[in-house]
Amino acid sequence: QMICLIMVAKFFVIVMVVSVTINVNGLRDPAKRLSFCHWLTGFNFDVVCLQELHCVSVDEVKSWFPSYSVVSSVGSNKSCGVAVLFKPSISLLNTVSDSSGCFVCARLSQAHAVFDVVSLYAPNLRSDRLSFFPSLSSYLDPGVPTLLCGDFNLVMDPGRDRRNAGGQCD
Repeated sequence: QMICLIMVAKFFVIVMVVSVTINVNGLRDPAKRLSFCHWLTGFNFDVVCLQELHCVSVDEVKSWFPSYSVVSSVGSNKSCGVAVLFKPSISLLNTVSDSSGCFVCARLSQAHAVFDVVSLYAPNLRSDRLSFFPSLSSYLDPGVPTLLCGDFNLVMDPGRDRRNAGGQCD
């Protein structure tokens, strides 16, 4: 859970947004999706960022989460797909996404505060990540508070956190 404090203009507007980010590793299987949705209802999250949905259409993702408003970037039925889910009490002002199911940004408003929520799924290959992360700057507005969530496909210590890494980055 994260609490987001948002500064707007020259004064502070405190907005409490309870959020979570999860790599779900596919939700196409109905039993897995039902289990996940049941788990999700046990919490009172305002914003949910999901990665690796394995979805093929925005309408499909919306049908999975009828109690949330949804913005997403779809991948294929076997990889990628990201989404930002948010309670209907939060207003959507704008959305930006890529075409590969790796990035979606929702500009949201709550209690007169405007903020961005990003869900991203970075490429697995280091060479692809080297171009992916710099490309994000074209999507992000540094003048707007941003909650950046996702699966960055990075490890803090490759020697400890990766099998057969031999202490080297891939």
